[in-house]
Formats: sequence, structure tokens, C-alpha cells
Amino acid sequence: MPELKDEAVREWVDTELDREFPKPEQLLSGMALDVEFRDVTYQTLNEPGFAEVVKEAYPHVDLDKPFDEFQRRERP
Repeated sequence: MPELKDEAVREWVDTELDREFPKPEQLLSGMALDVEFRDVTYQTLNEPGFAEVVKEAYPHVDLDKPFDEFQRRERP
């Protein structure tokens, strides 16, 4: 049995994988990224329940600061 060289083995494996798996271009065609920027306004911070919804959506992030600053400005 002839000895297989590393390069020949790599080429064979690459050929077999190319047959079985699609190319990245085939998987990614037609993808698009839409970005929308939204501001948090005085009215948004003032909405009932907004703070609770945000804190529930991001439980591991300390989001008290924006609401504390908002409340401090509200007080005379």
C-alpha cells in the first residue's frame, strides 16, 4: 500500500467537505441588516410600567440610573 502524504489527505478531505457543505456565499445571499435608532424621551421614561418592562428584559444590567436621574429632575 503506498504511503499517503499529508497534502493529498488534506485535498481529499477538502473535496469531500466541499461536496457536502454549501459555500458561505450560498448561505448568506440575500441577507440584510436593518438598523433603527430609538431615543428614550421624557415621555417614554414617564410611561407607567416602562421601567418594569425594561428591567425584566435586561435583568443582569443595572438600569436604575436613568430612572433615578429622571426622578431627581422631577422633584422641585
